[in-house]
Amino acid sequence: MKRLTQSGLFCAVLAMGWLLGACAPTPTAPAVDTSPAGLNATLEAPSSLRNGEAVPVTFTLTNHSPEKLYVLTWYTPLEGIFGEIFRVEHDGQALPYEGPLVMRGDPLPENYALLEPGASVSADVDLATVYDFSEAGEYTIEFVSPRISHVAKTESEFAASVDDLGPVEIPCDSLRLKIAGSSASLVRRTPAEVARMIRGYLQSQHPQLNPDVRLPLEELPMPEAWEGLRVQLFRITEGPFVHESFLIRGDRVLRLGEATGGRGLTSLEISDLDKDGTPELLFTYAFGSGLHQSRISMYAPAYGPERTYEADTGYLGDLGLVKEDESTVSVRVVESDEAALTLRYLDLLGSLAIEVHGDQAALVLYLADDLPDNVRDQLFEVTG
Repeated sequence: MKRLTQSGLFCAVLAMGWLLGACAPTPTAPAVDTSPAGLNATLEAPSSLRNGEAVPVTFTLTNHSPEKLYVLTWYTPLEGIFGEIFRVEHDGQALPYEGPLVMRGDPLPENYALLEPGASVSADVDLATVYDFSEAGEYTIEFVSPRISHVAKTESEFAASVDDLGPVEIPCDSLRLKIAGSSASLVRRTPAEVARMIRGYLQSQHPQLNPDVRLPLEELPMPEAWEGLRVQLFRITEGPFVHESFLIRGDRVLRLGEATGGRGLTSLEISDLDKDGTPELLFTYAFGSGLHQSRISMYAPAYGPERTYEADTGYLGDLGLVKEDESTVSVRVVESDEAALTLRYLDLLGSLAIEVHGDQAALVLYLADDLPDNVRDQLFEVTG
């Protein structure tokens, strides 16, 4: 973490937010705005992190004016975090600041940062040291312009006392980041444990289910699912729930699509569609006897580990996924060969993407431009 000198700080309290010592009271800010035109800031941070990791934020202050400027670093990340200089929200609720508070004496020359015309100065801070990011979900981070600061054009204009200070308006865009649930404590479940978990899940969905019904399971051979997402995948091989598939993560059981009257899962791919560093599990499944239908879904823990997301386009027939690269997955019409237990990939239906609107994520299928009429006629909109 880069920090400028702290000579201008009289008292710093690094725990519990209490003020100690005989320090000068915070001055009442004058009504004038002391910031010149051309001064603005940016925030940069990873788009996605896991629970328990540091939350590194880079603050960059830039002088867009034709003159050099001296900016008092108080209440900016250029001096570290010594007050509520950020507003952090999770699901629309502001998080309490849990870091140090300081009271200050008169500013010193070394508390100013010089910015030549067009120049920038940056500092890195870890917001996880002063805010609680333990809950998974989306966070909004905003920089709060300093109420007590100063900007000068020459050294002779430096403030001599706190009475010379006032609010400095520093425009700065907010940023968003996603915190995924920690996978560090997750362990692989044994087949016996998984069998009990899936039986319990099915009994919760079907209260009249015979508790002795056979539910033979096989684990799907996809080691990258565990390596990238810490999930295990299982399929029922016989009985009334044949071909039904399930995702196991920790104590959670998620049903992957539906297999009633059909073969259930037809393809699986792991990709990073939104390029946020957190992979998603993409899958197609088929159900229904006779003229069956296929759906496209994903498990995306960065957006919500408790559910799956389904595309709003379905197909009367079979579909399969093809991973083109780490962030590109296409969808193709497939033809099944029951005798050889294989799928032949045919027409390109389109490609998948994740769209985020507010705090809602959606899996979207972008259709190919040159779809044959017989393929287009088999498409339908998924509702509900």
